[in-house]
Amino acid sequence: WQSGLYAAGVFGVPNLDADVEYTRLEPYVYSNRTSGDDYTHSSIGLGDHLEPNSDEWRAEISYRPSSALRLWASCARERHGENVRQNGVVVKNVGGSALQGHRSVGSDVALFLDGNLVRTSRLRVRATYEPMTDFFITGNVELREARRYAAGETMRDRFYSIRMQVGY
Repeated sequence: WQSGLYAAGVFGVPNLDADVEYTRLEPYVYSNRTSGDDYTHSSIGLGDHLEPNSDEWRAEISYRPSSALRLWASCARERHGENVRQNGVVVKNVGGSALQGHRSVGSDVALFLDGNLVRTSRLRVRATYEPMTDFFITGNVELREARRYAAGETMRDRFYSIRMQVGY
């Protein structure tokens, strides 16, 4: 499931846009009953960045102060039901991984967000500058906090990137 709203010229400000989006992936959405018969490439799901048995709310604003500069700010809240593991072995499969299909010993019904709950919050700021036609310089900063409730742990990450790109 994916749904969203987009508005241009928010609050009557030219070049200020906003969008809100909700995405929900059901358990087992990228996997199958047969091992190795999943919708992945190099162990990464072929669809959304979310793992199966997850949902996300995301809001973003973008502003173009000039024809050469564009700015974005976004925030997102994600929930994920992880498969339950003990000593690295899946003991309860809730459809939380594209790499772990349904097993005959498991229940035929997988409840949404069952398993070990992980909540992730992301804050991202990005800018793209195009000093000449089809030459882009992009900077990105993202702060992320993930809480694994079953393990009682919180992880905080920061990501920074600068990219130069030539379009043709």
